[in-house]
Amino acid sequence: MDILFVCKRIPFPPNFNGNTIINYHILKRLSRRHNIDIVTFESQNIDIYKNEISDFFRNIYTVEYKEPKNKFLQKIATVLKWKPSFFIDQNIEMKNLIKELVERKDYDSIYTSLLEMSVYTYQLNNIHSVLSPSDSMTYLFNSYLETNSDLFQKIKFFILKYIYMSYERSIYPKYDKCIFVSDKDKEFVEKNIFGQVDFIPNGVDEKYFSPKNNIVSKENELIFTGVMNFKPNIDAAIYFAKEILPILLKNNPKLIFKIVGKNPSESIKKLENKNVIVTGYVEDIRKHFWESNIYVSPMISGGGIKNKILEAMSIGKPIVATPRSCNGINLKDEYNIMIAKNKYEFASKINILLNDEKLKTKISRNARQTIEKKYSWGIIAKKYEELLNTK
Repeated sequence: MDILFVCKRIPFPPNFNGNTIINYHILKRLSRRHNIDIVTFESQNIDIYKNEISDFFRNIYTVEYKEPKNKFLQKIATVLKWKPSFFIDQNIEMKNLIKELVERKDYDSIYTSLLEMSVYTYQLNNIHSVLSPSDSMTYLFNSYLETNSDLFQKIKFFILKYIYMSYERSIYPKYDKCIFVSDKDKEFVEKNIFGQVDFIPNGVDEKYFSPKNNIVSKENELIFTGVMNFKPNIDAAIYFAKEILPILLKNNPKLIFKIVGKNPSESIKKLENKNVIVTGYVEDIRKHFWESNIYVSPMISGGGIKNKILEAMSIGKPIVATPRSCNGINLKDEYNIMIAKNKYEFASKINILLNDEKLKTKISRNARQTIEKKYSWGIIAKKYEELLNTK
């Protein structure tokens, strides 16, 4: 196939964010059998990054990214026009480039990564088109509404929820396929927005995130990972540090909760004390996985699939997680994970694992086997290939 791949950012380094992880691994595998042209915005070090993934594409076309001139006016326009900010501040050069490429070249399919890039592809006709929003923004803001008690914030999220719902309802029917990474996002969209969407979970590089049996884990260390200025991760870290950790410390005052990830917000930094470590950016996150005893995922807001869960499973860490953390992944309580529905259950299941080496080993082993059977990127990329194939 000849594929036009439209994305906001060049997918390198792959761990820049959740979206670049997906795009990197899809392109890496699809490029072995198909011709791919990439269209993206320019970013820092893009020329270096192009060389790093030169085998992934036939051509790459870039457009200068322009920040909104006045973000305050942008927010007012978002409400007045009842459209997302990215719709209001469209880059005309990007739109014209994609239109010109589709008219000039004989592509079999066009793949659009992220909802905000749909403004450049939704009007294209006579070409098989696939949109991958990854997450439903309506579902995301709905989750913020459910977990936020501040009145001003609730009003903001209420408005944003219905702005995005209006946009998602208008945009999804214009594509041949829409792909979400979580079954919960898919179910929400089918019920509230549009009835014909697909679900493909994320994968994980099971060779890179592999167990390291020669490293002894620190018995009292619990780990949580993610980009730490992202609201759902902030909510989760604060929830664990303030609601769950105090319960655990009553019986085990030496426990350490380690928060690993770049860009920690001020509210995350303020959590630091003798039992809470905030690392900020780390060069190799695997070292922290290997050294920890138990992985915790106390997600209480947000949508999509959690790459952090897949990575911990692949490395063979026993996990305790909230139900929201498990969206889109084939998980069974006390088989390949421990699922906790409230703070007391969360603390209890951590204590069980701390004191039951046999159960901990079973969950770790089953988690790794689940990854190998269902979530390697080789398996996941084939599902994307099938959706892109028009024959």
